[in-house]
Amino acid sequence: MAAFSCQTHSYNITGSLTSTVTVDMNFRPLAVRIEKEPSIYFAGKASKLECRTVGSRPAAVISWWLNDLELKSVKTTVSVDGNSTLSVLTFKPSIVDNGKIMTCVAQNPLIPDYVLKEWRRLNVYFAPIISINSSGDLINPIVRNGHDVFFDCEIRANPWVTDFHWLFNDDELTTNKSDGVIISNYTLVLQKVDRSKRGRYVCKATNSEGSGESDPVYLRVEFAPICRPTQRHVYGTAVHETVKVLCEVEADPEEVTFRWMFNNSLGNREVLTFKDDMARSVATFIPQNQEDYGTLVCWGSNKVGMMKEPCFYNITPAGPPTKPVNCSVKNLTLDSVEVGCLKGYNGGLSQHFVLELYADNLQKVHKKLTSKKPEFSLERLSKDTKFRISIYAVNAKGRSETWTTDFNTLISFGETEGPNDEWFVEFSPVLVTTVAGVAGLVCVILVIIVVVKIRSRRNRKRVAGKTFFGVENRDESVTMKTSAEHYSPLSTVEDERGPDIIPANGNLVELRNVDENETFVGDTVRWTSPLVGVHSQFHSLCEVSLGPDMELPLCSQQQNTFSPQVHLSSSQETTQDSGLNVKVLLSSPAIRRINPGIPEEKHILEGKNTEV
Repeated sequence: MAAFSCQTHSYNITGSLTSTVTVDMNFRPLAVRIEKEPSIYFAGKASKLECRTVGSRPAAVISWWLNDLELKSVKTTVSVDGNSTLSVLTFKPSIVDNGKIMTCVAQNPLIPDYVLKEWRRLNVYFAPIISINSSGDLINPIVRNGHDVFFDCEIRANPWVTDFHWLFNDDELTTNKSDGVIISNYTLVLQKVDRSKRGRYVCKATNSEGSGESDPVYLRVEFAPICRPTQRHVYGTAVHETVKVLCEVEADPEEVTFRWMFNNSLGNREVLTFKDDMARSVATFIPQNQEDYGTLVCWGSNKVGMMKEPCFYNITPAGPPTKPVNCSVKNLTLDSVEVGCLKGYNGGLSQHFVLELYADNLQKVHKKLTSKKPEFSLERLSKDTKFRISIYAVNAKGRSETWTTDFNTLISFGETEGPNDEWFVEFSPVLVTTVAGVAGLVCVILVIIVVVKIRSRRNRKRVAGKTFFGVENRDESVTMKTSAEHYSPLSTVEDERGPDIIPANGNLVELRNVDENETFVGDTVRWTSPLVGVHSQFHSLCEVSLGPDMELPLCSQQQNTFSPQVHLSSSQETTQDSGLNVKVLLSSPAIRRINPGIPEEKHILEGKNTEV
């Protein structure tokens, strides 16, 4: 922005001419750098990058590029003097961005032929992405029985996987050469496959970002038909009666062509009446005489080949089934029982089984059950009751002989035999044990309480005896006036007051509210030593009324007595109309006041007042 001036003047002309030029220069960016960036990016999570350039005039323009794609989520800030430009990019990487180049480009738009760049290679973390390539690159491969199969597991992951395995029908596969299974690195080899290897194969891997698994690959193994194991093999029918025999096979593909043959001791002949339906075929057979019974043989074939072993079906004369065998009663309880048997011969026809339960002196059918198997469970029976069970088999030709047994349901624990009572409650052993334990605990607690009460009462009586009968054959007692002409022993009052009153040898002064019959003073005054010259057979009672001033006046002097004067502390308060009666049995020349743990004793002189 420097100014240059050119000035001219002439000697012949007064004045001069001036022209000024200001230099306005453009500068290219001096530097560009990516200042803030994450070292690791995570797929699907947004991150921020900052790029700054300085030295450009006018302000530089910053752009962001991911490989050859310009990114637009940018916020730009320019300094006041225009010398510095800051650009912030918000970027959410995907899995495909791993390894790509992120570039920050700074350029002065007035100097287009000069560009500054700085770049970074992206390190994007993501969970494994897996796919399976099979031999022949088929999505669902089909192989012939006895051939080999190869599965390759292709994995994309960052960071690399830490755990890897193959699954077959959701069960983990391991190398087993004897079974023709070999796992090498990420390749699965199945040698000489048979139909047991048909099913769903999955490759699964795990890294720090999670787990991934491939889409399942279903392996088909083509094989010649074989006889299905779970089917009926004995058919019963009468002469000139039509019987339909079902032949079922397993095969892949299931387009099967069948052939039937009849065989007995008289020879073989081909059966021509049958109908095919994929892997099933139904033959129609009619015995012409008693010698026309034997075995029907079924063969099936598909494009792989003919079945090696045919299916055999015995055609026998139809008849009623035989009796169930090896029947037994088990799990007998108060109200339930289970019965099980083995099947007898079904007579060549489909059979089912019937159970009849007899009650009411075994004369009436109480319950009837049917089942395809000779296994029954009876519940909600009456306890301690005799029942009879009959079981037999039934088919289209009739019923078998009957198996019969009697049993008694159990009696409840602790009951004796007698007339049945329809109203009863059953308790489980756990409930009985719990109730007994609680009852025992309550009894123990009650016994402990009684023992403690007895011991406490004995202790109080023992202490009271020491208090009032410390001297042998001493007939001294202190009583309280609770109402007109009625007194109660002080020992009883003291027992009721509790441990705050600590008994001592001697007699006692107790202040009580006459109207409410309640103890007013919490402290107790005691006389602790016998009075000289007073005989035990003489007792003198001083009865006074305590006025509102809470001061006891002197008792009148009598034979063998003396009168203490008791002053209550100022902390003891009462109402104006309170009246207290005091009964004092005089026998001690000293007063002891017992505070908790601090005994205080004052001697009493005859004829003088003593303040307490």
